[in-house]
Amino acid sequence: MSDTNKTTAPEFGKVRAALWPIHGYEMKKFLPMGLIMFFALFNYTILRDIKDVLIVTAPNGGAPVLSFLKGWGVMPSAIVFVLVYTKLSNILSQEKIFYWVVSAFVAFFTAFAFYLYPNQEMLHPANEALTALQEQYPNFRFLFPVWGLWTYSLFYILAELWGSVMISLLFWQFANQIVKTNEAKRYYALFGMIANFALIFSGETIKQLSTIGEELSSFERWGLSLNYMMGAVAVCGIAMMILY
Repeated sequence: MSDTNKTTAPEFGKVRAALWPIHGYEMKKFLPMGLIMFFALFNYTILRDIKDVLIVTAPNGGAPVLSFLKGWGVMPSAIVFVLVYTKLSNILSQEKIFYWVVSAFVAFFTAFAFYLYPNQEMLHPANEALTALQEQYPNFRFLFPVWGLWTYSLFYILAELWGSVMISLLFWQFANQIVKTNEAKRYYALFGMIANFALIFSGETIKQLSTIGEELSSFERWGLSLNYMMGAVAVCGIAMMILY
């Protein structure tokens, strides 16, 4: 006769279940996924901080321009991306889409740091022209900088999309595909912990890289810091593709 009172031993001890409920054989799945989450959020924190600084401190920019960028730039771009993504999903595999999307983001952010930002005087219209338009059409005074600072605006839009596309869409879609239900209960809580570590490391990285080149002019110093930070973003993006 079977023992109906027999109970199954707990999978982990109380401490292990609270801190690290991962089996050794699961590390080959959990660790790469955790690192992808880490690098995605590491990049997002750096990009999020830089995008606001670029717009707020730019000539003819300022905090009010941000609301116009969100409404006239980020939202339409997000809609366009969803339409393109839906089309690509019918043509390419999820793996290829991931590589193409990450590569496109990394290529732009690298190009911004090493070409677009150093040549902004050649690429942007003169500040006097923007000021004249703002005075002539005061109702649209916050919209003209979106066009006049178009490289900054493009950086802002793509930095916003990085969080939505890489984390909310691609990462969690990938996770839901390969993580089983019994694993999800243990994995997903730890992904949140990894996210907090990414925020800490990225904040410290920004702090350290913002202080280099103190003997240079403010423009050159910011450009040098931007090169290092976008270099870090590129390295993390490449690491994400390798881990994927």
